[in-house]
Amino acid sequence: MNFPVSVIIPTYQRANLIGETIESVLAQTITPNEVIIVDDGSTDDTELVCRQFGDRIMYRKTENRGCQSARNTGASLSSSPWLTFLDSDDLMQPDHLESIARLVVLCPQVNFVFSNWMVFGENVDDLWRTTSAFDMAPKGFWDIAKRRVGDAALLDGCSLALSLLDALDFQPIWSTCCISRELFNRAGGYDPGMSGVPSEDFEFTFRCLIGGGEVGMTTRPTLRIRKHGGNTRGGGIRQAIGEMVVYGHIARRHILQSSLSKKALEKARFRCVDALNFAFASGQLGYVRALSRPVRMDRKHLSGKLMMKIAVASLPVGVGRILNSILVRRKIEDSRPISSRLESKLYETVDFLSGTASASKANQGQ
Repeated sequence: MNFPVSVIIPTYQRANLIGETIESVLAQTITPNEVIIVDDGSTDDTELVCRQFGDRIMYRKTENRGCQSARNTGASLSSSPWLTFLDSDDLMQPDHLESIARLVVLCPQVNFVFSNWMVFGENVDDLWRTTSAFDMAPKGFWDIAKRRVGDAALLDGCSLALSLLDALDFQPIWSTCCISRELFNRAGGYDPGMSGVPSEDFEFTFRCLIGGGEVGMTTRPTLRIRKHGGNTRGGGIRQAIGEMVVYGHIARRHILQSSLSKKALEKARFRCVDALNFAFASGQLGYVRALSRPVRMDRKHLSGKLMMKIAVASLPVGVGRILNSILVRRKIEDSRPISSRLESKLYETVDFLSGTASASKANQGQ
């Protein structure tokens, strides 16, 4: 089966893991046209590991500008009509590309495909979890599928976008998508302005989905997503803030149908509450004060517990810290600090959410 695809792997400081990732791509039952590694300014032995694969891959090193720019660079270097993106700590099952190819051959109208996956640990020999990512979707979520095709399904892009905004606690990982070059160019590629923001890949995916047309998904898990101390997947204040920023960006920057815009805004507010709770649990009362602005103005999510947390954060610093330490039985320690870039986007999004809450309140009072 002929499937002209380029596999693009952005990487940064992954000398200990990227070798296994590349090997999983080279072991595919359908050989990709090219495997492109974009090294985003690593200072470890990433280049040495990559060079060991010789001319079986294309290696390009750039200045450190973030994974969005690295993905865009890989796309510009590629020559295939299809592009597949893979993070440098994750693995493909041997028939991953073949499963996508079969779907594309059977359904040539599809120009965007995403695949099911499972999580594994630091060791490549760790067992798969028994539950796949798609199995964790809310009940009835996949009823939006228009048609089943063996181990795959077809969906309407806009319907999927709406369902994702409805599902407050479900967001698959999108960095492993396969996309036609035509759609990638039409969507404008990844947004470098989202560099350093957790869940940044969903912003790009959302642009692709609202463009209309049919989307394909392979339902049998053919990807292994590695969970380890060096990546940013998971919960915590960084993840909650990242999702708040992404959904706020979607709500204010994209030209959306009214229903999509409202749901994106609601999801941003929902993640704002999550971030406030994480901030309080980790003792970061300055962020509690900042995040409380839209929460207090919207009031939809303002519970008695939230009011108490906001009140504690509003006290003089010393008193607030003492009360916080008493009230938080199990303090959450965030291993990675919030960068100045993410903090800036946090405050920008807080201003936006506060403004929309104020406008909504004014309209209700008229």
